[in-house]
Amino acid sequence: MNDIDQRCDGFLLWIDAKRRDREPILAEISAINTAVHTIMTVTGSNPDALNIVTAAFGLASATYANWNSRLLIAVNQSTIQQVVYDSQGSYRRKIQDWAVPDQPTAIYLLRNYLRLCMPTTIEATINITTTLVSSDAPAAAKKGLVVSNMTPPNATVPKVTRISSTFGPTDATATLLKFLDPNNTGDRDPNRVDVLAPFLTKITDPATGQPLRVPRDLTRFLQTKEFATQRQNVVEQLRAAGKL
Repeated sequence: MNDIDQRCDGFLLWIDAKRRDREPILAEISAINTAVHTIMTVTGSNPDALNIVTAAFGLASATYANWNSRLLIAVNQSTIQQVVYDSQGSYRRKIQDWAVPDQPTAIYLLRNYLRLCMPTTIEATINITTTLVSSDAPAAAKKGLVVSNMTPPNATVPKVTRISSTFGPTDATATLLKFLDPNNTGDRDPNRVDVLAPFLTKITDPATGQPLRVPRDLTRFLQTKEFATQRQNVVEQLRAAGKL
């Protein structure tokens, strides 16, 4: 949610910059039109050419004004900020005690929080709030579109079903991990990594067809199911070589 807040602040700053740039750009187009018209008049350009230039600059001004005619550009920046920040605060207060038992629920909550800063939501909130206040319903106007429609998740946390992963230790994995970290310090002994490296270079990566590389592929070799047989073979070779 803090990441969404940061992105939302960036969007609000962009809207403010677009709103501030609107009038200066239109004024600049008008000034250029006046200057070009004056220069062409002094240099003796014919009336048809002057009319074409005037029409071109008029089209440019109208095009830019129409492109920046969204409500978000026209409305005061403080109004937009108050709508967004009030909605975010209400949303956080509403869900602060909700249980989040699974990933779909978390995604549901975050997506609705993200909607608070979408242009369509901001514009709709401003329009609906104005309508409700005009209809003498100020209490309803304080309920944001997204916040008021949020449905709390089931308070009962479902029983977790654990699914076995393709990653996991085996007897060979435990043996190799102990070999690489004999003192259980959490760090692999570089000398023992060097001992293991020649065995890995003889193993082909099924995804690329290239030999495994140390240390890049070491963790994957130790943990993934696809190398279970190779791990057992390496353990047997280490034992045969007197390394274990």
